[in-house]
Amino acid sequence: MNHLQLREQAADRLRDGLLLSLRELERRRQRYSPEALGERARESRTLRIVAAVAAVGAAGTLAALTVWQRRRNRPVARLTRLMRKRRDAVRRAWHHPELLTKETEPPLGKAVGKRLTLIAVSSIASALAGRAIDQARPSPRGA
Repeated sequence: MNHLQLREQAADRLRDGLLLSLRELERRRQRYSPEALGERARESRTLRIVAAVAAVGAAGTLAALTVWQRRRNRPVARLTRLMRKRRDAVRRAWHHPELLTKETEPPLGKAVGKRLTLIAVSSIASALAGRAIDQARPSPRGA
């Protein structure tokens, strides 16, 4: 190769390197331009606002539930609820007194007699059934 060709090759390499550098600079200029940064910043800001609103909503809900639970379990509130339940029970009893009456249980002697009679009848029925089965069976032949 002659001297002139070597210089042309060196110039071509420098030109290619320069073009690569220019392309990279153009790409970075487009990526970091104020318009591109503004769009990304707007997206990021929107996301932060949504996250902040969700966090405040969750904290508010938790605080409201805590206050409600504490108020509900205060002694005065419990007493008020108990008084209301008792008042409703008295009102139901006044309007439906038949719901308050219990069925009367038979005297103990009568209940025991009834049970003993039932036991005796079932044992007699069992014995009679056993005899009927024994008589219905044919007797063994050598006996």
